[in-house]
Amino acid sequence: KLARQLDQALHQQLGRTGQVQACRLAVCEFLDQALAQADLLASAVAPLARALAVLAPSLAWYQRPAAAGDDSGFHAGHANALIIAPSALECRSDLAVGVSLLAPHVTYPQHHHAPREIYTVLSEGDWFTEDKHWYTPGLGGTVYHDANLVHAMRSGPAPLLAIWCLWMGR
Repeated sequence: KLARQLDQALHQQLGRTGQVQACRLAVCEFLDQALAQADLLASAVAPLARALAVLAPSLAWYQRPAAAGDDSGFHAGHANALIIAPSALECRSDLAVGVSLLAPHVTYPQHHHAPREIYTVLSEGDWFTEDKHWYTPGLGGTVYHDANLVHAMRSGPAPLLAIWCLWMGR
């Protein structure tokens, strides 16, 4: 149902073009490796990886603020960027589309949020939810999180890259 809502919202109207200051963080050194992996190994996500490679120089990468209990390598080993959101390349308030990148051997800590979320996995990695525990959706897999479901993700020896959508509409 979420995928249908997102698809419908994206095709109904365009948001206005946003003004963001591009910013590349040190962890983005792993972006090309993750994009190349998606392009070479998974034909289903290769066009998405190529489109992301074109957008990447325009993205404002940021890091989630450090919190008590975060793994020591997490803060410097992760980056997120918004593509569609209230303050992104496309400005919208009903949904957010972004990308998350983890350096090798980094865990994005357990967290939860009210909006439902769906990921498209562009590189290998593991995902955690309260109900499934740790699992591997595989390159090109999709991951769904219902509202307020505790979830996390982690990379292995290669960087983890995923595109995510948060539904904030009705």
